[in-house]
Amino acid sequence: MISIQDKHAIYDILLQNGSFYHKNLKEYIDKYTPSEFEEIDIKMTGGRYILVKIDGLYDYGIELENMGDFYRAGLAYNNCEKIDKDDPKVHFKLFLYHLSIGNSLRGVWHLRKFQINSKGAYRKLGNFLMLLESYIMSIPYKEEIKSLTLQDILIDEGNQDEEIKKKNEIRKKVFAQDLDGALQDLSEYSYDPSPFSLSNAIRNLLITAKAHRAKITKTLPKLIEEGTIFKAYHLLNDERERHNLIPKQQMEHTLLKKILSMMKNGGILSPQKPKSFTVEELIETNNFLAAYDLLLDDDSDNYETVIALLKKAIRVDAKNKIKAGIAPTLEDIHLLLQDGQIEKCENAIGNYLCRRELEDYYYLFVLLLCTLKNEVTNAADDLISILERVNPGYEIDHKLILELYRDSLLKGDKETALTYTNILKKATRRGHTYLEEVELLNMISSYDESTTKPLANTPIEQPK
Repeated sequence: MISIQDKHAIYDILLQNGSFYHKNLKEYIDKYTPSEFEEIDIKMTGGRYILVKIDGLYDYGIELENMGDFYRAGLAYNNCEKIDKDDPKVHFKLFLYHLSIGNSLRGVWHLRKFQINSKGAYRKLGNFLMLLESYIMSIPYKEEIKSLTLQDILIDEGNQDEEIKKKNEIRKKVFAQDLDGALQDLSEYSYDPSPFSLSNAIRNLLITAKAHRAKITKTLPKLIEEGTIFKAYHLLNDERERHNLIPKQQMEHTLLKKILSMMKNGGILSPQKPKSFTVEELIETNNFLAAYDLLLDDDSDNYETVIALLKKAIRVDAKNKIKAGIAPTLEDIHLLLQDGQIEKCENAIGNYLCRRELEDYYYLFVLLLCTLKNEVTNAADDLISILERVNPGYEIDHKLILELYRDSLLKGDKETALTYTNILKKATRRGHTYLEEVELLNMISSYDESTTKPLANTPIEQPK
């Protein structure tokens, strides 16, 4: 039997030379019989000694890893792959190794071989890692990766083992592209500097994916500000071709595509009736002004790019409408008001305001129209008077709105009262009145204590 020391020395000859040569093996050929060589998976064939099975060499690679000799461990796995081109455990080791030395393309190739040749939990691990890679670079099989479901990456669902639950929680966050959350969860694991450490590989992929996301997030607003919509679109489209976009990016992509279409063709995208009153649905159905109004009062800073794109879409739409001769005057709007055509009034007023870059005041007229109900005809002159006075920096007469709110409460008309509070909420948030939020709440509560609540974002209209 070949000793452990000599077996390792023989394997080292393979690692150093890439094959077995008689002159290198002579010492051991003289010492051991061919059958003893076969015990360590080396066979004489055609006058040459060749490795016919990888088990012993693979185990030697593991030993080299444990010794901290990562370079020779990588050589061992490379030689294993030459013998058995489909062994998933070898491809997994080579994926980790190439990832650690920055050879991402080769690493992805080995990851794919691991993925397609594995089963069960290992297949799901391959799916998970391939999904992570798609957040960083353009990889083959992207359509397949985009179709992965959460169940394609979770392991042993329902198992209450804490370690499995932790791993699945990280995978859920990666699937939702919550990269910060996944990194935070991963930080609970001790750091292993080995290039063959799975947790280290996942950490590096997450950090790289986060850096790539930050680059996109930083570049996109600059391109939009510079007016290079075509470049902005292709920046996001490249991302979309590699992996599914997060909801905010999908909104940005949809808007960029629609803006490019309007700019190229000079066309008008007619608003459709939305199925729900969400920003996503309003954008999808070309209700740009309503989506803009809904987002404008949002406390989050995460939608600044979406707001900028909505404003751009509104501007392009207004410009195209002017070219198409769709530019209602105050006289046109007055006639619509006198006829009681509220829906057409809303569209005409929105068009009128957008042409003058006063879309931030759109809510005022839509909500006033809601309060007037069947009295629009009688209030036509008053509405036109307000429309004439609106300009950048225009302040709403909050005392009048508060009085109207109080009168509605006294009449028991809570629906109309709520609409007046919505006007005040939006005016306060947008700086259209000098009131602070606390002051407004105090004024409202003096009439009706049940309304003392935070000024939540309220749509300008509810879906019919």
